Amino acid sequence: MSLIKFRSIFGSQLLRQFHTCTNATINGESKWAYVELKFAKDTLKLPLVWLRDHCRSDACYNWQTNQRKSTAQNLFAHAKVEEQNGISFDEKEQLLRIKWKDGHISNFKTEELLQWAVQLTDLLPLEYWTRNLRKIPKVSKNDFNFAKFSLLFAKYGVVTIADVPVSFEATKELSLSIAPIHDTFFGDFWIFGTDGEEIKEERDDTAYGNKAIGPHTDGTYLSQTPGIQVFHCLHPADSGGDTVLVDGFAVADIFRRNFPEYFKILTETPIEHHYLEGIDSDGTFKADSSKIQLHSRSIFEPVIKLYKDRIIQIRFNPYDRAPLNLGTENDIKRVITFYEAYEAFSQLIHKSEFALNISLKPGTVIFIDNFRVLHARTAFRGARKMCGCYLSRDGLLAKARTVLPSSFKHI
Repeated sequence: MSLIKFRSIFGSQLLRQFHTCTNATINGESKWAYVELKFAKDTLKLPLVWLRDHCRSDACYNWQTNQRKSTAQNLFAHAKVEEQNGISFDEKEQLLRIKWKDGHISNFKTEELLQWAVQLTDLLPLEYWTRNLRKIPKVSKNDFNFAKFSLLFAKYGVVTIADVPVSFEATKELSLSIAPIHDTFFGDFWIFGTDGEEIKEERDDTAYGNKAIGPHTDGTYLSQTPGIQVFHCLHPADSGGDTVLVDGFAVADIFRRNFPEYFKILTETPIEHHYLEGIDSDGTFKADSSKIQLHSRSIFEPVIKLYKDRIIQIRFNPYDRAPLNLGTENDIKRVITFYEAYEAFSQLIHKSEFALNISLKPGTVIFIDNFRVLHARTAFRGARKMCGCYLSRDGLLAKARTVLPSSFKHI
């Protein structure tokens, strides 16, 4: 049975397990008091302070703006129930009723309590893939459906939109219809390429050259990593220039199973990445003030980022790593073990079995989840013209959650 199918079945069983509540009791004392809901095969314990904080009465919640009214200064003072008949439960209506000491009354449906308290974030029906995917999920601009696009993006982390006019104006217009642009010092929208085999790089970055670039994610030197990478090949090279994609979540999942200790290291060790522009060969910034001078850095994030036990972001770019700080402890073993873990992860990422090679064509725009999918490029010769941008991942998902199936609500 596939991992995805197992997750789906297990998630359904867990939800059925919490289908109907039979009764509710209050347990614990003082600030540790909680309501225990009994279901057929399990129980759900909800602290009183949590329940009062989640009251959706008009006195506690602004339904027009979907915001709490509480300033959170008296959470525990308000989370005390009447000693007699403080809670009651209607099994037929599946309704929990709480009478608080300050006279306030809260009503909760078990369905909404489960929705708020039991988040099956580790059971998202993502489709991990390797080179066996063969084709990138595709939609057409001619009959574009945002819900379909969003579902494919959420599942696979990459989607192409075909039948787009071959111009940077049309590409930008399409991109803005998907999500807001994530602007950086590279600009809001880029047009880059070569007029021949020998080129002069426009920025101090290998992306502006014609040599091969290995799998990586963009913006590791930014605290706010760009969430979505957009590319449109307006004019392909005479030879080479293929795009190589790697599902970082799929690789990290295998890495966790095969190298659990190394996986732990890469989830717990923050490493610095940087972007330097306008630096002389001696490492100092150029004296010419007319030249762009930049020093961007991110120092707090690990290579593999988790939420609870779920992989939520890959930050892998061996090219943009800053000098590795050894720390005041000067722990040689820790440093060497980190390098072992990083090398093992890089070797797995570079295995051909994970690499999906595609040739971008004019008229097809690719959208890549930069939190999940690594991209690379083969070397090329001849004239080549590309355009693209970064988009806000938060901006896309904010719209997508309103049209995605319920199983994706916690993405």
